[in-house]
Amino acid sequence: YMRDSYDRPRANVLTWLVSTIVAVYLVQSILVHFFPATGYWFETALGLSAYSLKSGHLWTLVTYGFLHDTGLPLQVVGYLLIIYFVGRDILPILGARRFIGFYASALAVGGLCWTAVHWRHPELLFGASAGVWGLFILFACFYPNREVSFLFFFVLPVTFKPKHLAYLVVAI
Repeated sequence: YMRDSYDRPRANVLTWLVSTIVAVYLVQSILVHFFPATGYWFETALGLSAYSLKSGHLWTLVTYGFLHDTGLPLQVVGYLLIIYFVGRDILPILGARRFIGFYASALAVGGLCWTAVHWRHPELLFGASAGVWGLFILFACFYPNREVSFLFFFVLPVTFKPKHLAYLVVAI
């Protein structure tokens, strides 16, 4: 049976988020390692600092979550795995717009909390931890007693309930 129009499968917002983080990480790594001056500018323009907020660069409250430490690729892989596995359960509940809105809000709130503590210091913040742990805490709210299993260091099987890890993350 042939028909002219059919719904083409579209990439969901989760795929775009993971792809964007990977693309920005690759660009950042290339710039930092091969063009240090441009890499420094790239990180300063998108990273979060008290100075950037004082200068009116409000976009850094979200863009810092797409930059990462180029020396820690396994951390980026870990964050991407958490975003993917947690996000695929949360995305159908929230929908695409609210999912991205929540992720951006988690980044902004985490960035504001960090900036409040480091207001007088010139440090630069980057990393997706606020967004990732925000998504995980939301996952724990929806599925507090679901058993989650993974291989710790690819060797030791670990099973836990999301609510217990969420309590630990909030406490830290």
